[in-house]
Amino acid sequence: MAIDVQMIATKNLQNNCNWLTQDKVLQQLKKVNINKAPGPGGIHPRVLKELSVEISEPLFLIFQDSFLSGSVPEDWRKADVVPIFKKGSKSLPGNYRPVSLTSVAGKIFERLLRDNIQEFLEKNMIISKNQHGFMKHRSCQTNLIAFYEEDSPKTPPCESSITRDREKYYPRGS
Repeated sequence: MAIDVQMIATKNLQNNCNWLTQDKVLQQLKKVNINKAPGPGGIHPRVLKELSVEISEPLFLIFQDSFLSGSVPEDWRKADVVPIFKKGSKSLPGNYRPVSLTSVAGKIFERLLRDNIQEFLEKNMIISKNQHGFMKHRSCQTNLIAFYEEDSPKTPPCESSITRDREKYYPRGS
């Protein structure tokens, strides 16, 4: 099924980006994990969370401008890559994995965009009910359960047998 991206963009622009509100930005700011590291901009998540009421409007305006212009601030496109120790000898580079630290504000904007796109796709029934990956309230387990429930009444009981070549396992002596 083809997705008409132009229709989605036009519909959102006609709605004046009503999916993006200062209240939604505020809700996301209040959910920020203060134990995460700051990204390249150097703004610590604790600052964003504690000043959420004060910065929700300016951040909302930045998000709105970013969406309407189709561009994002340069800091949101950068990442600080830091090595995180896994296990073994700390002197071996292979025992570290790289982690990219990105802008907290950029991640908030991405979450708002993702939620809007997902809501649109679900509301307009663009995604199949059989899609379980990357969907809220669905997982590999729900996919297996759905498959089992849908397929098991139609499938006859499985009959199988295991045979062995006795000559191979119990050779006769000469």
